[in-house]
Amino acid sequence: MSDSYYNLSFERSVLSSIIFEPSIFSSLTLSPSIFFLEAHQNIYRAIQNLNSAEKPIDEEFIRIELNKKNLFDERVMVEVLTANPISDISAYIIELKKMAKKRDILSAVNKIKSLSEEIDGDELLSHFETTADKLRNDESLDVFSIKSIHDVEIEDPEFICKDWIPIPKRTITIFSAGGGTGKTMAALQLAMRYIEEEAFEKKVFLWLSEDPAGLSKSRATDIASKVLGKGFLEYSGLMDISDNATFPVMTFKSSGEGIIRPEFYQMKSKLKSYDLIIIDPLIGFFAGDENSNSHARQFMQLFTQWAAKENKTIVFIHHSSKGLRVGGESKTRGASAFVDAVRAVYEFEKIKPTQDDKEQSIDQSLRRVILTKDNYNANKYFGYQQDLKLFPPYSVFTEHTLKSYDPNAPYSKKSGLLKDKAPPPRIRKGSMSLGANIRIVDEPSGRELTPDEQAMLDKKIKEAAASGIKFE
Repeated sequence: MSDSYYNLSFERSVLSSIIFEPSIFSSLTLSPSIFFLEAHQNIYRAIQNLNSAEKPIDEEFIRIELNKKNLFDERVMVEVLTANPISDISAYIIELKKMAKKRDILSAVNKIKSLSEEIDGDELLSHFETTADKLRNDESLDVFSIKSIHDVEIEDPEFICKDWIPIPKRTITIFSAGGGTGKTMAALQLAMRYIEEEAFEKKVFLWLSEDPAGLSKSRATDIASKVLGKGFLEYSGLMDISDNATFPVMTFKSSGEGIIRPEFYQMKSKLKSYDLIIIDPLIGFFAGDENSNSHARQFMQLFTQWAAKENKTIVFIHHSSKGLRVGGESKTRGASAFVDAVRAVYEFEKIKPTQDDKEQSIDQSLRRVILTKDNYNANKYFGYQQDLKLFPPYSVFTEHTLKSYDPNAPYSKKSGLLKDKAPPPRIRKGSMSLGANIRIVDEPSGRELTPDEQAMLDKKIKEAAASGIKFE
């Protein structure tokens, strides 16, 4: 039989994909006869039996199942397990079904040929027509189902965090921004808001590979207490993190075909218990050409299928391209297929002062968030642009000079480092110039100062104390 009637490489890839990702088996409607090699048929029957018995579909259980009937073939099993799993086996299955159909037709023709010497022409024609009708009505080649639209139940898209940044459930959303804009702070706040919204019954995983876990915890603690007004211990056991280096989940052949790496299946297995998964950055798991739509489409399909089949809500953190936004177009970097594959894209920008504004008047804890892609009507809850608090409030330092220091200022309204109702400074000759700066905290945030800030403040305190100002 010629190669046009079978493809053993395709058969191995389909079986390998099922073994590495058993969850896809439930969506398949295959007959063992789709496989040409009898040993492959046996493996598929073993998988069917394991699924019916609600047992794990893996190498060891398949071995046990086949050994019951003395059908286990070590060489064939090794060939299957070493075959590359593929992201979308539907195209492979369609080809195998076409080949199986050709084998059925060839078998039917050979049977009719063998009957031709035994029966007359009319009976032979009747047999031929019956066989052709049976082959025509064989549903093994069906690649889609048809439903009456009247029988379809209406569904509205579901969102998490509708009152903050609405994220569509069971699909992918992208947070896109330039460096230092606040994507990670937004991711941490999203995680905590989601846990609160779900009454502390759902789990979140954050893969924040660009920052040490300790720094991410420090940021999360600040967000909890100073933005959300919560104790960080409330999220204990519901919010897990990894700062491990990323790895490619797919490699690409020169032909453009994507090959799923085993690490992707291990990743899915370890994250089975999580409902919201936040991955930073997207590009850390992508090993293809960032500007190739073919590569991007195959990569994103891995995650859209994962989200849909296992009820995961996935948020990718991605980078924006440089330059000015033109109209409402997205600035998300790379191939358009990255954006095409998701249901919502939020882009984060620093708020720039207008001609009438001063830089100091802008609240630096805010970021402008723009909804640049919206397939599920998130705008019903969000609109298309909002300024959201992503950072804890900063300490506000006000510059004063002794030359302009007003001894009659309402010190009782001051707080923090400057003692309430402190007496006016006594300027000692030679101790401090009249133009020297004194930093006074008017609105302390409680944020712990960095070592550099603390050193600067200590110096200013010593300078000001020399002039008679009292400090707490």
